Amino acid sequence: MFKNDLNEFHFLVTKMDEPSLGTAKDIPDGFKTVLAQQYDFLHAQGVTRQIYLNALKSAGFTVTASTLERWVRLTNTTGSAISQSKETGASPSLDREQRNVKSGMVLHEIGLGNMVTLGSFKEFVMKYLGISISCSTVSRYLKEDGFVSKTGKGFIVDEKDLSGLSRLQKLWKRSYQEFMNGNKDDDS
Repeated sequence: MFKNDLNEFHFLVTKMDEPSLGTAKDIPDGFKTVLAQQYDFLHAQGVTRQIYLNALKSAGFTVTASTLERWVRLTNTTGSAISQSKETGASPSLDREQRNVKSGMVLHEIGLGNMVTLGSFKEFVMKYLGISISCSTVSRYLKEDGFVSKTGKGFIVDEKDLSGLSRLQKLWKRSYQEFMNGNKDDDS
């Protein structure tokens, strides 16, 4: 029975022929960990790396074998597919938890019908996190976390990038709510 399921999975994966949505760099950071955990689970069930990579390609994402292996290795050792510390270059303006809070803020504001702009985002980060960041950094962080800028609408959720990321969105919202609950005294 299980062997038939694997054959059906392989058939579905190899018969799908969707255009590419992008490469590994286009996948939001938090989703990379989910993909690594999913691969580990499926690999234990007998799904080969190539079949899994084909499935990702069928979903529109081109990920190399070495990238997937790096994500899996990091997830198994640190709990996250992305490095929590930068090895080269300038220090990050915001750490992962701060980025979760800011993504939660963006989702919260969008949910309230408020427009999120580079300026309003910078104000939030300065007011609540005490960090001054550039417009280019704001734009890059929002793009990396699956938001797009629409003229006259500010930043919105890019449904193409976040369609399967409800778990990540819940994390962002929870991080934002916990952060704001801890800062209620600061607003008085």
